[in-house]
Amino acid sequence: MKYFILMCIALFYCKSISGQDLLQRVKQETFIKNNTITNTNSVLAQKFIHANKNELPVISLFNAKQIDSQKRTAIDQSVSDAIVLNFNRKDLSSFISAKNSHPQFLLRIPVDDTRSFDLLLEESTALSETFELLTSDGEQIDYDAPGAFYNGIIDGIPESFATVSISEKGVEIIASDRSGNYILTEITGSESEYILFNDFKLKQKKDFVCDMNTENFVMPDYFDPNDNKDQFQLKVRDNVEVYVEVDYDLYADNNSNPNQTMDFVLDLFRASVSVFEQEQISLRLNRVFIWTVNGDPFNNITTQDDLKEQLEDWACIGFSDADIAHYISSSGGLRGRANSIGELCDQQDSGPICGNDFTSHCASLGMTTPFVAINQTASDQLGFTVPSWELDVFNHEMGHVFGSPHTHGCYWNGNDTQIDDCGNVGANDPEGGPCYDTANPNIPAIGGTVMSYCWINLSLGFGTQPGNLIRSVINNSSCIDDYEIACPEVETLENTITSNITYDAKKEVLIHDSSVANGFDPTFTGGERTIIYGNFQCAVGAGFNITLNGCN
Repeated sequence: MKYFILMCIALFYCKSISGQDLLQRVKQETFIKNNTITNTNSVLAQKFIHANKNELPVISLFNAKQIDSQKRTAIDQSVSDAIVLNFNRKDLSSFISAKNSHPQFLLRIPVDDTRSFDLLLEESTALSETFELLTSDGEQIDYDAPGAFYNGIIDGIPESFATVSISEKGVEIIASDRSGNYILTEITGSESEYILFNDFKLKQKKDFVCDMNTENFVMPDYFDPNDNKDQFQLKVRDNVEVYVEVDYDLYADNNSNPNQTMDFVLDLFRASVSVFEQEQISLRLNRVFIWTVNGDPFNNITTQDDLKEQLEDWACIGFSDADIAHYISSSGGLRGRANSIGELCDQQDSGPICGNDFTSHCASLGMTTPFVAINQTASDQLGFTVPSWELDVFNHEMGHVFGSPHTHGCYWNGNDTQIDDCGNVGANDPEGGPCYDTANPNIPAIGGTVMSYCWINLSLGFGTQPGNLIRSVINNSSCIDDYEIACPEVETLENTITSNITYDAKKEVLIHDSSVANGFDPTFTGGERTIIYGNFQCAVGAGFNITLNGCN
């Protein structure tokens, strides 16, 4: 049995939110929804700026359900203001059969018989084109990923977050705004009952253990938080390829079935893709290795020193086709440890531990799967997973590998101060001690960002400085210096074109109410698509060229 020594404990205690949350506002009809999406910094919202929401299909998979007083009492003992919904599997089958005709759609989530809110979603991708699933007994499994995966926003709240997995086995939803993370997940043992709740309102405390030693961390000299924001734009546009290794305990927890184990990993990774997409970082899962025998690398770890040594050995095995790697275990509760902070490839002065230029250092992660809520009574057991908690740990350790320390550490703001005091107040973590003002603790009222020890609010992503730092680390990493360089994206063209210029974009060129003057031949180069709308005109004698093979 694996044993992990605690180095730091984050209680994620700061979960108080001010005012009503989304579910309450919708119920009481105080949620004012703006039907248009204007300029926004949200990458997820930008997908829908030009969408005509009146023309998008509205998908309804749930309806409100009345429950008896005994079940209501049981639920209220675990979480406040939760809602029970009935899941319509017939509607699910209809959606899956027609999903290819729904690249964008609205998913309706009821809060009672007459009121609901919508998620504005677009299909996304999590698996690499070269993905493979391997086991420790030498088997390569032909894995067919179940269902589909979508991300987007809460309709009417551009600065929000939503990630949704839909398959024949059911639906899992995490949606967030500034008032918390809204989870919609199956009630254990039921195929039709789902529970919708704000995880800020859970009665059980989330204890998270972070075994990251940041004693020798120094902020990279190329990162200056006061730089112009353009300095932090990602200079690469290819995917970050991720290798995941799964221990025997997690395999046993999933009925010793490699496909079921892979389904769990994929659901977790899909949600992580959405979080990183907020930061303009594209993750892809290119290989999963599952230990199907009880002899995985961390099986006999008994001390913190042993863990550190074994993790370094594991990081040295080399992943020539991956950029970073994760080890996932179901032993030891919600905890994680990153082998190093931001040592992608050999970009740190000290170089990588293994001297391997083809992979980053790797993160080791332990988690309980699934987290099941407290049993309420012997006669009426009520359980449900809290997928946002597992996602928090996964992203937190990934953030370390990508280069970010904790937000309570004394590294930030250009003057070695902290972003928040969540680790200082909640866990007495010495990492932030030198810059902690006990008379003026900084505890964000709406929750912390991914690298915080506060109750994490996923709509905040990594936050401005950690996000900028991560993009800077990627931009300065030698192992991705041969990736395709990103071209500037053309948002809209609304003028007369009077040159033979080439307009390049990362993903698409949006041409709106523009014209090409006589005698000119502009070229529009889009990575995936070119959209022409409004009043676009070409004068007689003008040329108009479109290329869809990416940009250079």
